[in-house]
Amino acid sequence: MLDEPQRARFNQIRYQMLGAVCLSEADPQKTLELSKEQIAQIAGIRSAATSGAFEAMTTPGRESLKKLEAVSAAEQRDLLAVLTEAQLTRYREMLGPAFKNARPKGFVPI
Repeated sequence: MLDEPQRARFNQIRYQMLGAVCLSEADPQKTLELSKEQIAQIAGIRSAATSGAFEAMTTPGRESLKKLEAVSAAEQRDLLAVLTEAQLTRYREMLGPAFKNARPKGFVPI
């Protein structure tokens, strides 16, 4: 079992790896005090990204990866745009110190 500081750091690293996709989870939503409207916006963005990712995967060759990366980047951007400035500051604090071995943020299906 992890103690409290270990659990907190684990969550920071996990949120870093997920990127803004973590905003679809209950704990970050509570921490950031997201409104029902913001939560609904986040769900819509995630749904659209999932559809876009499936469409990208049907593209032949290397174009598929390029499209998938574009969908992921747009999803990250759009999710962060839902936050107020105060929430964005709190979100950045929630991520903690950078984890040097973290993989790049990528698409995480719903």
